[in-house]
Amino acid sequence: MEEIEEREAADIVYGEKDDDDDETVESESEDETEVIGPGISKMSNDEDVKSLLDDHCALVFVTQLIQLAKLKVDGNCLVKGCRSIVEIKLDKVGSAVYSTWICENSHVKYKWCSQPVMNRRFLSGDLLITSAVLLSGNNFLKMKLFADFMKLYFPSKSSFNRIQTVYLVPSIEEYWLSQQDAILEDIKDKEIIVLGMYHRTFNKKSERWSAVEEKVQKAYTYIKDISFKIFMKRLEDRIGLKRAVVLPPTDPRRISTHLAAVESLPTRELAAAKQSRFTPAE
Repeated sequence: MEEIEEREAADIVYGEKDDDDDETVESESEDETEVIGPGISKMSNDEDVKSLLDDHCALVFVTQLIQLAKLKVDGNCLVKGCRSIVEIKLDKVGSAVYSTWICENSHVKYKWCSQPVMNRRFLSGDLLITSAVLLSGNNFLKMKLFADFMKLYFPSKSSFNRIQTVYLVPSIEEYWLSQQDAILEDIKDKEIIVLGMYHRTFNKKSERWSAVEEKVQKAYTYIKDISFKIFMKRLEDRIGLKRAVVLPPTDPRRISTHLAAVESLPTRELAAAKQSRFTPAE
């Protein structure tokens, strides 16, 4: 991959604090000659703003963008006997955009995707987005609303739920168990001090110990390792998402099959009989 020149921006790593400097403010300049060019669209009036707000956004990987920038596609179809003009057709699939150079006779000359594609045409961007939503502690509905406001192409709720069940949760559990086993093995047969002297107090009245958790700055160094496990689980998967998902016995979602096993009485009747909705009548 080619090196990309970073301008007015700092390196971003997992868990790094934001710089005090505002990159957007610092990038402003009175000299506009540098940014003006045939490939740069400039906004100058209300119609440009309306056009921008009506447009859509898509997740594009830098490697794919460089590939597109280097692409040279002739304007005519190269199929023997067909010299029709080639047009670009855009298709939205999940969080990605496909560009297809195709003539009026349906001859495909070239095809480009904004994201690398995994086995069975699974989009890497969809997996990356769902992983980021879950690993960052967010929920899908809030992030979907964020994407809708930006008109950003986003995976559907059903896709998110399936990806979460098949790839994300198992990968996170495997990583957590492996880390737990490593720590337990490391402290095996060792004397461990759970609390330091200055992080616990004893109340003589209540005769109880109290502890104050020491706040540790998170570095999120494990996120890349978990993401790697998630992507490898997909690459090694021979079935895909089209499968019957069996919930484990401890999964809380199984409780829903046992709630309200019989049709519940109206609230007014329950109140008159002073009966709980969750306690069957005798």
